[in-house]
Amino acid sequence: MRRSVQTVLIPIPGTGKRIQCSVVLLMAGGGCGIDDPNLNDQPAEARPPPDIPFKPHLQEDNGSVRPPPGG
Repeated sequence: MRRSVQTVLIPIPGTGKRIQCSVVLLMAGGGCGIDDPNLNDQPAEARPPPDIPFKPHLQEDNGSVRPPPGG
């Protein structure tokens, strides 16, 4: 079955993309799609941290956090 599958790559001018067509000769069927080898080659970038004001009155012990017994 694999011998009957033919793959053709057609480059698209001006881009790094290609049209990839696969044809199965025994079944008289096939399909095409766009192949982009650079699809995942994107530089990593992170967004800046959000502006959250520091609220010391919420960080101090306000009775909601208690030490464990015996400690």
